[in-house]
Amino acid sequence: MAITVGAINACRGFSDPARAPKIMEGIRRMDADVVAVPEMFNAAGDVFDPDFVHRLGYHQLHAIQYEDATPHPSVEQHIGLLSRIPVKVSAARLATRNCLYAEIEDPEGGSIFGLAEHSDDRSEDYRVAMVDSFGDQIAHGPLDQVDFDFGDLNSTHGGDMWSRILTSGFVRARARSINNPRVYSLATRLIAMNEGRALESRKRLGFHDADARHRGTKGIFQLDHILVRGGVIATDFKRHKVKGTDHRGITARLQRVS
Repeated sequence: MAITVGAINACRGFSDPARAPKIMEGIRRMDADVVAVPEMFNAAGDVFDPDFVHRLGYHQLHAIQYEDATPHPSVEQHIGLLSRIPVKVSAARLATRNCLYAEIEDPEGGSIFGLAEHSDDRSEDYRVAMVDSFGDQIAHGPLDQVDFDFGDLNSTHGGDMWSRILTSGFVRARARSINNPRVYSLATRLIAMNEGRALESRKRLGFHDADARHRGTKGIFQLDHILVRGGVIATDFKRHKVKGTDHRGITARLQRVS
């Protein structure tokens, strides 16, 4: 079985009548069988069009609130999963936040299992804790079968030029001296996203990135990922410009080879 999976952070756009049609057009062009949509709705779960799933050409929508253990100051409250092929979806919880676990059925037998997630943007420690929980559930259940992990992971691989600059002692010290609370929050969170610890922990679980070039999905930073492991390979990775959100959409073709 070969399927195309995708991810796009909608920045709560499906609750916004002005932005939703633009995001929908972007998702149509992505042309994925299964799409993870972090930040799908606003905090109230408002939906701009009750029939939008079918208008997009999909058959199923599953969505869940994050239910963060420590309430998030923003309105990042829902992750959704769209599918136009048979899929069984259940809730999963990684440490402090809910995700969606999907079993994609192969008509010829067998399944491919994926986890749609939006890692907490507040700190790398939060994200590492989510990965630690992930690893524990892979080892001991209930997530013992996971072939791919996709969504907005809010982490880069680290180690490139920009990551080295942002995580340098000089830049960290400058960030700590910022007086504007909003700018301080943005700067310190961006620095943490470039530490690379959370994705390094995922590598130890056997995952590797479908985009070997680690290209940016929010500006120059690769925060959105499709990760695969085990007997599943990823080909034809693409980035997609999507109006109505500040993230790029991503897609890859997945196939089980063993």
